[in-house]
Amino acid sequence: MLCEAGAFIDFTTKKQWTPLFHATVTQKHAVVDALLDHGADLEAKDEDGKTPLFLTVMQAEGDMFDHLIQRGANIDAKDTQGRTLLTEASSYGHSKYIEYLLDHGLDANQADGLGMTPLHHAAIYDARSSFMPLLEYGADPDLQDVHGYTVFERARVQGNDEDLIDAVERCADRTVKRRRF
Repeated sequence: MLCEAGAFIDFTTKKQWTPLFHATVTQKHAVVDALLDHGADLEAKDEDGKTPLFLTVMQAEGDMFDHLIQRGANIDAKDTQGRTLLTEASSYGHSKYIEYLLDHGLDANQADGLGMTPLHHAAIYDARSSFMPLLEYGADPDLQDVHGYTVFERARVQGNDEDLIDAVERCADRTVKRRRF
């Protein structure tokens, strides 16, 4: 009703969240649809440069990710630090998003502004469930970030290097599912 009365649907909070961000986080599909049907910006960015789709990969539950994809959300978005949706999903260990994003062309070795790949982030945030899907799609644990640390070195600091080594060994004899060049 407010949309039809001419309410400004892309009003932002201090963190630059629009009503679409709030509807996304609370998994309100009907509200998301109403906002988008009345011109809300699906690619609006918050103060960190994250779109509403970024918020969905942080949540393990719900199907808002699929809903926003069906509504045309861009999976190639990057935040202000150069992090992709794949980086975000990898940090949280959400393998269903990781596999979708990799299957749809995101690069398992795409580095952010600090030279850290999704596998670096998985190691740093102790998201061990991210190791296998990333490695199966060609993530390179030997890549170094801007400080010269490999994924193995980052994992060692977090205490999950044995899990990473185990995952690398399990993937050693497998064919990489797909790499983006």
